[in-house]
Amino acid sequence: METISNIFHNDPLPPLGARANQSIKLRKFIISPYDSRYRTWETFLLVLVVYSAWICPFELAYLRNLSWKVSLVDNIIDSFFAIDIILTFFLAYLDQKSYLLVDDPKRIVARLEKDIRLNYYWIRCTKLISVTLFAVHCSGCFNYLIADRYPNPARTWIGAAIPNYRSQNLWRDTIHAASQFAARNQLPGHIKDEMLSHICLRYKTEGLKQKETLDSLPKGIRSSIACNLFLPVIEKVYLFHGVSFTCMIQLVTEMEAEYYPPREVVILQNEAPRDVYILVSGAVEERVEIDGTEKVQEVLCNGEIFGEIGVICSIPQPCAFHTIKVSQLLRLNTAVLKNIIKENSDDRRVILNNLSQKMNQDHRFSTEVMEKSLQMMHQHFGEYNRCSALNQDNEKNELKANNGHSMALEWKRVTIHMYSQRNKRPEAPLAKVINLPGSLDKLFAIACQKFNNYRLTKLVNPEFAEIDDITVIRDGDHLFFMEI
Repeated sequence: METISNIFHNDPLPPLGARANQSIKLRKFIISPYDSRYRTWETFLLVLVVYSAWICPFELAYLRNLSWKVSLVDNIIDSFFAIDIILTFFLAYLDQKSYLLVDDPKRIVARLEKDIRLNYYWIRCTKLISVTLFAVHCSGCFNYLIADRYPNPARTWIGAAIPNYRSQNLWRDTIHAASQFAARNQLPGHIKDEMLSHICLRYKTEGLKQKETLDSLPKGIRSSIACNLFLPVIEKVYLFHGVSFTCMIQLVTEMEAEYYPPREVVILQNEAPRDVYILVSGAVEERVEIDGTEKVQEVLCNGEIFGEIGVICSIPQPCAFHTIKVSQLLRLNTAVLKNIIKENSDDRRVILNNLSQKMNQDHRFSTEVMEKSLQMMHQHFGEYNRCSALNQDNEKNELKANNGHSMALEWKRVTIHMYSQRNKRPEAPLAKVINLPGSLDKLFAIACQKFNNYRLTKLVNPEFAEIDDITVIRDGDHLFFMEI
């Protein structure tokens, strides 16, 4: 068996006539690769390599603060490897052509350098970095696999460092789901990029907004934080020039900060008004589509408001707004803004006056848009006044009823219509102007007299909202009776 193993040995065969005990003469300080002591040294280094490959991943993954004993052992092992590197430059090698041992130091160093045209130092550094990165990556993946499969995550190295590390996978899953959605529905590339950029920005800004932390605070503290952050920005907005400090506080408290990535569509043209936006930082451009061509009209800067015309005037948004770069916006809901304006009558006049002056001075909008906006604005302004007067009249009437006096409603003129499939006939009555009676029963009776041969069952306003109380009807309203 020993003879068979020697056949497959890598050692070269001795030349003919050589004796077994013939010694090899080399230069001083040159080591023969066939020396028994060098073979023992190689075996010893092999043990150290196996030990290092086994202990290094555990030190990296589990041992946060290494003791001085472990560090001492590692340094001793590293010193042995350093000695082996030095011995490499004094190790003779076998020439493949002459089959003789080369003991010239210059030729030994030249042999170690694979290609003399390249800088051997940087080649070794590149190899070292590559191997190190690969080894660290493999070790990290292996140790993460162990920690992820362990039944108790809190007792693993990653669970101790990041208690909720499993929730971090939501980022990867969200990106993967968005990419799959775009591929499955064959969305264009720019839409897919907008989706991914919005998701990335949302995850990046979650730490800045701290929405969960703010929501857990009392309303007074949230108001103080909002005033400290955004009140200077709100004071620069033209729409709120001259309003009371109380109204400012109400507006700032209801606003929400949002971040938008570049080339993000904030408001579409002819979109139903939903929110008002104030630009805190970044840049937003205003676009208008004319004859199928989209044109940039203006670039908004910090402290400017947009979307207010559609919201206050209750008309479709006349312009589109796109972000140019990463922008921070304050968003205010339409219903919230209208409620605040409705509750503050003096501030309402100031806000509507500011908007009216802005539209009169701005020549970007067409005459049709301006006339419609001003008409709707004044209509809502009068509507709020009538609502206030009606509430005062109702309070007076209730006071009289409590005192035992008869309640008499002020006469109001209304226009009644018949809404039926049969009113398409030319002879069918279309509208009648009457004085509003004191109850719905009397109103139905008058309507039955005006519209003969109709069975009136329901009363609605122009928005098809059912009316079940006579006090909500205002002077000049149009009422529609339905036959069901």
